[in-house]
Amino acid sequence: MEDSVLLRVDNLKVHFPLRQSLPDIIARKKPQYVRAVDGVSFLIQKGKTLAVVGESGCGKTTLGRSIVRLINPVNGRIYFRGQDISQAAAWKDGTLRKEIQYIFQNPYASLNPKATALEIVRRPMDIFGLHDKSQRDRRALQLLGMTGIATSQSMRYPHEFSGGQRQRISIARALAVEPSLIIADEPTSALDVSIQCQILDLLAELQRQLDLSMLFISHDLGVVEFISDDVMVMYLGHVVETGNTRKIFRAPAHPYSRALVDALPRRGSSRHEARVKLKGYIPSPINPPQGCLLHPRCQFAQDICRRERPVVQPAGDGHLAACHFAGQLELGLLAPA
Repeated sequence: MEDSVLLRVDNLKVHFPLRQSLPDIIARKKPQYVRAVDGVSFLIQKGKTLAVVGESGCGKTTLGRSIVRLINPVNGRIYFRGQDISQAAAWKDGTLRKEIQYIFQNPYASLNPKATALEIVRRPMDIFGLHDKSQRDRRALQLLGMTGIATSQSMRYPHEFSGGQRQRISIARALAVEPSLIIADEPTSALDVSIQCQILDLLAELQRQLDLSMLFISHDLGVVEFISDDVMVMYLGHVVETGNTRKIFRAPAHPYSRALVDALPRRGSSRHEARVKLKGYIPSPINPPQGCLLHPRCQFAQDICRRERPVVQPAGDGHLAACHFAGQLELGLLAPA
């Protein structure tokens, strides 16, 4: 089992300190922190895709960026192929930058506007010294072709491409150094629906061809259902449920997961009534609620939910859920309070 695990994250925390005013400093008030990621643990097996889902502000993007040290975590351990990569020293020789590649949400902002598509894809090979110089252009053109960019378009600049084409260039650049793991942060959120389908088909096909592992970050459960093997649902910086994608979409064990699945539009029906609804808005990560983080919004909340923070526990059918009544929802044993 351990040999098949590519990435393992244990109790990862990312807290951002808030700037204090002069009166607060004089009064020596205790500093406050935004607890963007607060004790997240998971693993990704070789050749598999783990999707991270949740509402905006739940900590998905912060989690992805902290893995590659674009943001420094304050606690926790990250293991890649069994090696502890939590500290900055592990990234100094550049090996991990080659093994773990990141696809950003906004392709236009992540591409060099002064470089052609060919130069953008070739640049990582230049940095890591991959292939002979004479072969790099050929390999870059091959990767662009794999992602749907014709050779005749390779000398164009990013502003000359559509949003979907720019994302294809970003994918080709990520593949240029032959990584083992790709972290895709909302790679389809800014694209039209038809282009989203093309990008998702492309990622799925490239994963099969190259045996890639992927951490796929998205708020769109329709996209997640298509591309992922497993799902991790986050809420307010915490993991509330993990498990096999099909099983979670068929029978969520946590009220928050159920609310997200119920929010998906149903094909062939003009009316859709969600069985589980959330009240209000996501609380502030600066001052999270006592007890269960979801209880102010949960229609099933009991007294114990307001007093005690639930721990992640087995919830049936292979799920793990952080709920005092884990598993009862899918069995129909949990009634609104």
